[in-house]
Amino acid sequence: MKSLLYTILLGTISIACTAKENDSGEMLRQVDPTTSGDNGVVSRAINIPSQTPDLTLSGQIWYPSQKPSENLHRYGDIKEGTAANGGVVDCSVQRPVVVFSHGNTGMRYQSYFLAEFLTSHGYLVLAPDHAGNTIFDNDESRKPELILRRPQDLSNTYDWLLSQSEFADCVDPDAGFAVIGHSFGGYTTHAITGGVLDTERTLEHCADYGGWLCDHVQTIADTEGAGIYDNTDERIWGAVSMTPAALETLLGGIEDITVPTLVLGGEYDTLTPVEPLVQTIFDMVGTERKHFAIVQKAGHYTFSNACDFLNTYEDCGEDFLSPTEAHALINTLTLAFLEDLQGTPNMDVHLPPADDRIEWQ
Repeated sequence: MKSLLYTILLGTISIACTAKENDSGEMLRQVDPTTSGDNGVVSRAINIPSQTPDLTLSGQIWYPSQKPSENLHRYGDIKEGTAANGGVVDCSVQRPVVVFSHGNTGMRYQSYFLAEFLTSHGYLVLAPDHAGNTIFDNDESRKPELILRRPQDLSNTYDWLLSQSEFADCVDPDAGFAVIGHSFGGYTTHAITGGVLDTERTLEHCADYGGWLCDHVQTIADTEGAGIYDNTDERIWGAVSMTPAALETLLGGIEDITVPTLVLGGEYDTLTPVEPLVQTIFDMVGTERKHFAIVQKAGHYTFSNACDFLNTYEDCGEDFLSPTEAHALINTLTLAFLEDLQGTPNMDVHLPPADDRIEWQ
């Protein structure tokens, strides 16, 4: 598909989320996706019951607060972000919910830049650690389990939120949630929105083309039985997939996905390259409402805070788009997409938001 290039003015409007009346007297939400919102942001660790027996997931929640504490939250006692370490949740209005899935050997707060930004605009954001697949506990022998369990982790996280009286006035249980994922979390995003695992189709693909998770799918077929494993959650209204992995595990349903989807790729990504992997995943996602943005000079870890935790990644070098500039762009793309799905006026000017840093396909 021919690339379309548009221009976007990344301004510095001081009031990012306001409201005004339309001609009928209704209050319309106004959002500037190019700058942080006006909500205070609080973050804290949580524990999430898993549907897997004897398993509890470590998790993170970010929520808006009118009176956040002055102390900043330290992610994993390693790095401070901009979120406060405490404060009462603001449930004066119902909040849209986003659940985030980290990458292979990542962790729940690996992309806190995005979680904090969305929360500043009034979102509730949650992220589980996918136990057995974080930087602290990765176990390759658990990959078959994780292929099947990762989507369940996201559903379990949303279920935890619905069970918490503290957030009852913030959440409409019938509204559902959006999902965002990076790398293996991109797989998780597509799997939970309809990309079911069909072991027979996957292994046929693997025989011809290979794939990162082929051996683990064979293990599933051998131990759990060949067949279709469906972890679709029908409550999801939007999906953002950043540099997704594992096409071979999505073939059972990716063409039937109907959830509106934004796919982001990195021009310099060598782990999940745009060609042929990310482009193919985007092309195969069945929904008619989909967008694909290639962030120029972005690497695989550009979509995370990896350079804040360990700046020895190649992606942190001077040949790559700086994290500050990249994160501002990713924030704008993501928020504009989510707000557009919710009917917020004037988001189309940001979709596609392209300049010399974006190739839109």
